[in-house]
Amino acid sequence: MARAGAPFELIARQLGHRDVAMVAKVYGRFKANTEERDRWERIAAARDTEKWNEGYDDSRGGTRTRDPGIMSAVL
Repeated sequence: MARAGAPFELIARQLGHRDVAMVAKVYGRFKANTEERDRWERIAAARDTEKWNEGYDDSRGGTRTRDPGIMSAVL
């Protein structure tokens, strides 16, 4: 969770710890830095764009699926 950028307060609650300082001391080394988080955000945004655009066909009424059967009742 720390690597993914979750707040230490949330990690402490999930693990049942009373003190956030203990979580920061033990798991602080796993916290992602700003450059890593920015890089992950760029990768996620690029993948979202790819998923959003693949299978898009305006000629079928703008469905965003590869399977025309899913939207055949609507079209």
